[in-house]
Amino acid sequence: MDETPKERIGEYELLELIGDGAQGRVYKARHVAGPEGDPQELVALKVVRITGEDEKLRLKFQEQAEILRRLSHTHIVA
Repeated sequence: MDETPKERIGEYELLELIGDGAQGRVYKARHVAGPEGDPQELVALKVVRITGEDEKLRLKFQEQAEILRRLSHTHIVA
């Protein structure tokens, strides 16, 4: 049985579109395994729509993403 290859963004394989809004799209995805092991658990991957014209918005988004990346709590998805 021949399976169609999935679209990828970086090291993530997109499995299905979860949502589509004004700021971007959210996909169900998984990390593609390297030679050392199996794929990691499933993740929600947001692809943000930011035009090159709005540098201030892009910098604010990066700052917020960095803050969220550092959060660690049992009720917050990593």
